[in-house]
Amino acid sequence: MNKEEKEFLQLLSRMNVNNDQVNSVIDLKEKVQKEILKNPYILYESTRLDAVQVPVSIIDKAIFADSKILENFPLPELTQISTSLDKNRIRPYGIQLME
Repeated sequence: MNKEEKEFLQLLSRMNVNNDQVNSVIDLKEKVQKEILKNPYILYESTRLDAVQVPVSIIDKAIFADSKILENFPLPELTQISTSLDKNRIRPYGIQLME
């Protein structure tokens, strides 16, 4: 298992997703996993029309966890979400509002 794949699985575990949600994304190709590590909100965007979805709120809880959790279990190096106003975060909320 390479570093990105391990970090992808760790990111999923941070989100506390259920088995169906994991099964819907676990077999994604390495390139897609890397893109999700950079922008976890892609999980919402890519599953929002599926029967099994990954809600924005679950992703938020993983990215904006308590400071003690982030201190002990930092986000993957590739994750590029820096603030609550990050464009990668705002876009899925905009999509939610328009639907």
